[in-house]
Amino acid sequence: MRRPDRRGFALIAILWVLLLVSALALDFQTVVQGDRRLAVSARADARGRWAARAGLARGVAALDELLASDTATVALGSTRFAVLPPLSFELEGVEGVVTVVDARSRVHLNLAGPEELTALFEGIGYSGPDAATLTDQILDWRDADGLRRLRGAERAEYAALGPRPGPGNAPFLELEELQRVSAVSPAVYQRIAPYLTVAGDGRINLNNASAAALRTLPGIDGVLAEKIVEMRERAPFQHPFDLLARLPGPLRRPLQEAFPRFTERAAFGPREVEVVVVAAPAGAPLRSELRAVATLAGGRALSVKRVEER
Repeated sequence: MRRPDRRGFALIAILWVLLLVSALALDFQTVVQGDRRLAVSARADARGRWAARAGLARGVAALDELLASDTATVALGSTRFAVLPPLSFELEGVEGVVTVVDARSRVHLNLAGPEELTALFEGIGYSGPDAATLTDQILDWRDADGLRRLRGAERAEYAALGPRPGPGNAPFLELEELQRVSAVSPAVYQRIAPYLTVAGDGRINLNNASAAALRTLPGIDGVLAEKIVEMRERAPFQHPFDLLARLPGPLRRPLQEAFPRFTERAAFGPREVEVVVVAAPAGAPLRSELRAVATLAGGRALSVKRVEER
């Protein structure tokens, strides 16, 4: 009887050991590469966040400079919803843009009533029923009660949609929360979000608000809103009586009837501004976003509040 060839067994054992060591080395290399990618991603994220904070400081400094200048009155009374042109910056390989927008150029999501919201949505182009549905569901989301409006949605309606939380039964904390309202699809959100805000005092700036936002003011319909946009391009409005004086008679009468309520809601310059900073390291898919609300304070800038990093 032949004895087993121990050399063959040894060779097979060595091959198995080499295979195991190779597998462990490959696994270790994969882990190291993964850790390296995570470290690079973390560094890029940190650079983006610090650059966004630097961008906010630059935006505030630019506002300070504007408010201290001789042209501040003209600039703040301009017909642009943006208080400043977009500010581009580059910091240690991170590129970013700062935008500063007048909160009064948009309709306040928590302060607008049913008539104002419906007028806004119709001004954007929604039909009467669709505008009413959006309005009722937004109001049902932000009010504290459980009473469903005609076209609204309360807890039972959200439960029927599946595992979807809602309604909030509280004011919207941020504009993105609007996407949780059942009638607000991604396409609807993209369409209405540029006209809404959760910042400011709820007043509408006649010198830079869109025609759709102007329609939310008492005494102003679609025709008058378009006329205001046309007239302010020649010269910004200074006060409510300036608007009345420049309007032709047929357009003036409806505004005169609602004039006390109109003066409570109309504004002619910014008070709070929304500052948005977007920063992205060159070659990295990550981007950092920072948002803040700043109050214009007298002759120079600002009280900055509600800073959010994303």
